[in-house]
Amino acid sequence: MPEPLSIGIVGGMSPESTVRYYRHIVRRHEREQQDHSYPRMVVASVSFQQYIDWQHAAAWDRVAEGLAKEFQAVAAAGADSPSSRRTRCIRSCPGS
Repeated sequence: MPEPLSIGIVGGMSPESTVRYYRHIVRRHEREQQDHSYPRMVVASVSFQQYIDWQHAAAWDRVAEGLAKEFQAVAAAGADSPSSRRTRCIRSCPGS
């Protein structure tokens, strides 16, 4: 069996949405793998207010730089496939 991927999540909208997304990943894994060997996940929670401020200032370069920095951070923490919580495709889940 190949080594499972570690999933990187960049979040910060709210704790509730991060918990919901985490639950979705775990439940899907249970359903598809029929076991409780949950995938490893690395979560980076960002200051959403910072991104709101940048959006209102039309500082799109800052948004891009901030997200790139967070993706690099989750990759450095061991995530194989950093992804935004908005991304619906999760590489470690077959059939995504």
